Amino acid sequence: MNQSSDECEWRLPYEQATQNHLVAPALRSGSTSLLRRDEVESYLPMREPFLFVDEVTYVDQEKPSIAVRYDLARESRVLDSHFPGEPMWPGVLQIDATGQAGGLLALMMENDLSCQSIALTHVHAARFPIPVRPGKPVEFCATYFESGLFRIVVGQCVQDGQICSTSAMSLA
Repeated sequence: MNQSSDECEWRLPYEQATQNHLVAPALRSGSTSLLRRDEVESYLPMREPFLFVDEVTYVDQEKPSIAVRYDLARESRVLDSHFPGEPMWPGVLQIDATGQAGGLLALMMENDLSCQSIALTHVHAARFPIPVRPGKPVEFCATYFESGLFRIVVGQCVQDGQICSTSAMSLA
């Protein structure tokens, strides 16, 4: 099977992200908030209830990488019904949140406050080995690189120090 050059670009970072933290736990768990939710809103066009970034806790412009935190308490309606007795946060929302973290990183790196639209165009791969449960905050770590007109985001959803999901996607 022939793999396109686009697929080859994201495949290795994605495979590495399934095994290792993109941002070391000691770096992302700092109590200092680099950006608060109101500041995040100056970059991203999403708003409540579909803005999944409460604060940015880590940014590395060299790598580039980002860690953001989201409080699942505001998702109680979704979690109560998905699934009764065994609540978990839906994987599609984990992908969206990871994309928001990666898109935010790209916009911060480019210092672009004028973005009115950022769209997920393709999910290349996703894995959900551990359910994301209510009652605890969740972190999203992401890195990105450019591929033609698109930004390829590779990211993770982390809860209690465990990688709960990994995904690779294209944003425009």
